[in-house]
Amino acid sequence: MFRIGLFVIASLIAATSVNADAITTKAQRALNALGYNAGPVDGVMGAKTRRALDQAFAAAGGSWGQELDASDLAFLYDLLGSAAPLIGEVSVVRVFRHAEAFS
Repeated sequence: MFRIGLFVIASLIAATSVNADAITTKAQRALNALGYNAGPVDGVMGAKTRRALDQAFAAAGGSWGQELDASDLAFLYDLLGSAAPLIGEVSVVRVFRHAEAFS
């Protein structure tokens, strides 16, 4: 019983690390900052992240092709008004862009 429990835990950890992706994590941050609900920033391409990508790209008149890559991430950064990597302080960019709209 103990061995089976360890196997299940090890399998779950391995599955999580395989499914977690740095590009997906950055895209989730960008999407959430843009106001699209990508769900938790966990690097896992789930239904909320896919829906948020669909919505963001459709709003900009494009599509992302269902395989997230660096060019899709660059597109999201362009929507944010910054090509710099996101470090979790994206909301500051939104505030400045919002303020510029009323200047």
